[in-house]
Amino acid sequence: MELTLHHIGCLVEDMAAALETYAGTPLATGASAPVAVSSQKVRVCFLPAGNGTFIEFVEPEPDNAFLLRMLRRGTSYYHVGYMCADLDKSVQALVTAGAHELTRFQSEAFGGRYCVFLITAQQQMIELIEAA
Repeated sequence: MELTLHHIGCLVEDMAAALETYAGTPLATGASAPVAVSSQKVRVCFLPAGNGTFIEFVEPEPDNAFLLRMLRRGTSYYHVGYMCADLDKSVQALVTAGAHELTRFQSEAFGGRYCVFLITAQQQMIELIEAA
């Protein structure tokens, strides 16, 4: 299973306010434009964190009850995203290790490539992203 760390997902209530928090810092330099991921009911943008990794700001839409509940509980950093050469093989390896697949979708943030969210037996959320 070949995985490359891509990002750490961070929930934010307001994308513009979150970006403003980092204004003038190296993280804000090169931040991507926000992208709507319709199937997940979120807007996301990526801030470069060095070595090809990013912080992903995830702003839930008003009808995304699951992520809004997490925000109300004070959850901020909530998942780790990995690029993978073989999505199905990587998913199967994690499922064999005890993880459960939550959702599979095509993401506008990654040019329509497939992504899968899984949750481990230790309740850690992992996102796998199909490599280009």
